[in-house]
Amino acid sequence: ALVYKGLGLGGEVGYLAPWRAFADGIGVLSLDGSYHIRPRSGEQKLVPFVTGGYTLFFRSGTANGFNFGGGVNYWFREHLGLRLEFRDSVSTTWDTEHYLGFRVGLAFR
Repeated sequence: ALVYKGLGLGGEVGYLAPWRAFADGIGVLSLDGSYHIRPRSGEQKLVPFVTGGYTLFFRSGTANGFNFGGGVNYWFREHLGLRLEFRDSVSTTWDTEHYLGFRVGLAFR
């Protein structure tokens, strides 16, 4: 959700797993901030953004970490768009592991 000009807040609950062993994944809970690079005037269909925040990893225990990334929203209707995002989620408790991901989704405003 955008809260002030280009600044946003968000959260998610998800699941990270390798393609070859999908059942061997971990849960994630993330609380994030974002900045959407908006035009100075008028509407723009393509709006890039950067994001980052805290990540809690969980399975049989928990681990702290963080995430960062960026992407673009393509607004094909006034309140509906396509979201493309790359994110790196990093565990700082479990031997500093990186979990890279590419996401595709819908954006609402």
